[in-house]
Amino acid sequence: MIFHQNPHQLLNGNKSNLRAEFLTKRKQLSAKVVQEQSQLTTMVLTNFLTTIPFTKIAFYLPIQNEIDLTSAIISQLQLQKQIYIPRFLTQTSTYEMAQISNLDTDLILGKYKVREANKNIPTLFDVSKIEIWLVPGIVFDQQGHRIGFGKGYYDKLLANSSQNSIKIGIAYPWQVLDQIPFNSTDISMTTLITDCIFKITDY
Repeated sequence: MIFHQNPHQLLNGNKSNLRAEFLTKRKQLSAKVVQEQSQLTTMVLTNFLTTIPFTKIAFYLPIQNEIDLTSAIISQLQLQKQIYIPRFLTQTSTYEMAQISNLDTDLILGKYKVREANKNIPTLFDVSKIEIWLVPGIVFDQQGHRIGFGKGYYDKLLANSSQNSIKIGIAYPWQVLDQIPFNSTDISMTTLITDCIFKITDY
């Protein structure tokens, strides 16, 4: 598939400016636009996943008009895939991963009003076992760099991921620029999925 060029090209400004601008734009999206783009992205993602052998996959649960992949979680559970969701650790202000098997019974409302795994669900201590990561963001670029909320939660999680894992940034087409600022500690994506697929590295 051909990846859409973003008309912004390279925006002038630092991470904070880009974060504020694109987060505001995303918050202003209508429910209809979010639903339509989520359905389209889910379809592209689901087709993509059929081409990759895997057992363990990490999803996120959306906030502030992020692309909603809930239907993909349901379909992957039906395929007997192991689904992992982030869970906030108050004592360390970091996230861990926990496996869920039922969206109705395994989730609670956690920090930042984000749904997360129940506290009684065991932690996956070795996140390097996760083969595919689905990662939200506020801005991405075509080299796989990502700007999130600025807390470094996903960078800390992904720092312990397998080098062979597939890290998929999930975004609206307009969230992907030619180039954005990045730091040496930032973890890059290997693939971006919007309404199409942009494969950055071979695997």
